[in-house]
Amino acid sequence: MLDVVRGAGVLVKPDPATNVHVEHEGQGGLHAADWNQMLERLAVDGWTLFADEWDLPIEMAHLADGRVALGLYPAHEDADALSDEQDLDFKLAVLDLLRQVA
Repeated sequence: MLDVVRGAGVLVKPDPATNVHVEHEGQGGLHAADWNQMLERLAVDGWTLFADEWDLPIEMAHLADGRVALGLYPAHEDADALSDEQDLDFKLAVLDLLRQVA
C-alpha cells in the first residue's frame, strides 16, 4: 500500500508457512521470486525500503497473523538520511497505513 501524497508506504511480507519451495538452479521459494520482482517494480516507480545503517529493512510492525510489515519511502539520490521531522512524519504515515492493512 502506497500513500504518494505523504511519501510513505507499507510492504507486508508473506507468511513463510504458505511458501512453495522450488528446487531449480539455486532458486528459493515462490515468495523469494515474488519479493524480488516486487522490489524491482517499486524501484522502477521510485520507492525503496526504509532501512537501517546496514541497509537491512526495518520491521515497522508485526501484524496479528504474524506477518511483518516493512516501510517504504520515495527514493531520492540526494537524501542520505531523513531528518528527525521527516522521520516522525514518515512513521506516522506508516502507522496510518498499517491501520488500514491490519
